[in-house]
Amino acid sequence: MFGEKELQVLYHMSRGRRTVSELSECLGISVPETYRKIRLLRSKDVVEGKDPIRIGRCPHAKRLMMLMSEGPGMAKYLSGDCLDVLVSLLAPCTPEGISEVTGISGSHVRRILRLEIEGGFVRKTDGEYSLECDALPDIRPFLMSYKDYTEVSDPRLSEDSEILFRKGRDVVFSSDSDQGFRPTGASVFEEYGMHGMSDGPGFFTTEAGELSLDDMFEDAVRIAEAKNDWRLRMYNELFYIRNSGMLDPPSDFLEKHGRIMSGDRIDHWPSKEDIEDRMWMVVD
Repeated sequence: MFGEKELQVLYHMSRGRRTVSELSECLGISVPETYRKIRLLRSKDVVEGKDPIRIGRCPHAKRLMMLMSEGPGMAKYLSGDCLDVLVSLLAPCTPEGISEVTGISGSHVRRILRLEIEGGFVRKTDGEYSLECDALPDIRPFLMSYKDYTEVSDPRLSEDSEILFRKGRDVVFSSDSDQGFRPTGASVFEEYGMHGMSDGPGFFTTEAGELSLDDMFEDAVRIAEAKNDWRLRMYNELFYIRNSGMLDPPSDFLEKHGRIMSGDRIDHWPSKEDIEDRMWMVVD
């Protein structure tokens, strides 16, 4: 996500202004504030160097500057939540679908869509919204490269972190250290009576506030699916058996659990016998 002034830095860079003093004058902000905008862009791999500033080597950085070269007014259509909405429109979608994917309220999504239609970025057809690629052929390549980048990178996390999935602006990731974030998924199972968990990278979330048991377990299910990991699915099954009275699990997990307990075998999932052999892990 970018602020408007951050994006305007790219517009002025596209016009040949590359020193901090030049950018400060063009932006109408102080030199220290200009440095702050540049640091933010650098943390997102959009720019590099110190003085003069250079565009970053990532495809999304160069494509973003191409879009911003159209004019500083482009910033309001690509900044803040607007960018998240545009990424969600790589395939046509309804406002409700956009809200579910991005975590942005429905009313705010609709305000953004009106703005994007006004700017010529989005069109509406039969209740669905889609990108206006004919008028802006550079928008889809940028959004695709930006989406690809954000699936594996986040400026809040260390380089050795593995992003497993996103929840709006938040991410659930695997790492050897918590980096100041709270644990989730199987990393908190021992607090609820699980034993025998093996050592290894932990699972963490950037979400603020306390996680409910259901939130934590939903993360555990999604982590196991993201990694397609038999061991993690086993832990989830055992944890659910021990805490079923307190959990409202995702419907897909519940359906597979019922099949397994009836004796079905599902590829890459533990069998009923596997689970019974490891029930010691849930005994106090």
